[in-house]
Amino acid sequence: MKPSLNAHGAGQIFGRFRATLSVGRTRKALERLDPHLLDDIGLTYRDAHAESRRPAWDVPANWLR
Repeated sequence: MKPSLNAHGAGQIFGRFRATLSVGRTRKALERLDPHLLDDIGLTYRDAHAESRRPAWDVPANWLR
């Protein structure tokens, strides 16, 4: 018998999808920060650029809990 997707499972999938979109938006915004703002958070332009190029689904495992 094929398992069905219950409301809880669908909610988890939707939640992860929303989180992935949020990570993508956040990474793109990081790249647009002015150099003095990057300095305030301890990042270089190179750091921010590298982070913004990572895929949205590439996050630490603890972010997915």
